[in-house]
This record gives sequence, C-alpha cells and structure tokens, in this order.
Amino acid sequence: RYHIMHHFSAPYYPQGNRQAEATNKILIRILEQT
Repeated sequence: RYHIMHHFSAPYYPQGNRQAEATNKILIRILEQT
C-alpha cells in the first residue's frame, strides 16, 4: 500500500544515517496525516 522500502545504514556512518533520519521524519508525517 505504501510501497515502503527498507534501507539499512550503519549507525557509525553519519552521512547515511542523516538521510535515514530525514526519510523517517517524512514517513512519520505522511503516516500521521492518514
């Protein structure tokens, strides 16, 4: 339904983790609106 893909990043890799955090914020915002 939401076509969510899981991406795993290493916690000690801040660049990848920053992208994951930004994506999570967007997903949470979308899910709260539904």
